[in-house]
Amino acid sequence: MSASLETVKQFLQLAEACITDRAAYVAVLHPEVERLEFPNLHNKQVQRRNFEDIVDGIREGRELLARQELAGWNFIISNDNTIVAEIRWRGEMSIRNERVVPGQVITGHYCRVFELKEGLIFRIRDYFCYEMF
Repeated sequence: MSASLETVKQFLQLAEACITDRAAYVAVLHPEVERLEFPNLHNKQVQRRNFEDIVDGIREGRELLARQELAGWNFIISNDNTIVAEIRWRGEMSIRNERVVPGQVITGHYCRVFELKEGLIFRIRDYFCYEMF
């Protein structure tokens, strides 16, 4: 297994566990990382995030979710520095708002493109497709 794939898997495991300790991400995210989330059911415009924003987003997710699961991982290694991941996400909501109630499970199907530089994740392009709820 390539070192790049191991780095991507480690990042996904940290995110799934909603780890918010920035020090944990230093081992997997390049200091100049940029994440692009393309429009989807939750975000109507492209979202750009840097290192701090990525960790803050994980913290926000932890506050919204009772639990989450990333499963059905399928990886395509394009070259040593690019990995495409297909992932099924399920999250059980812990909050109530105009769209969700506590205990409700939301399912998403993700395609995530990771580009690595110097052995760390440098670019992430996220294409999220959520099932209607």
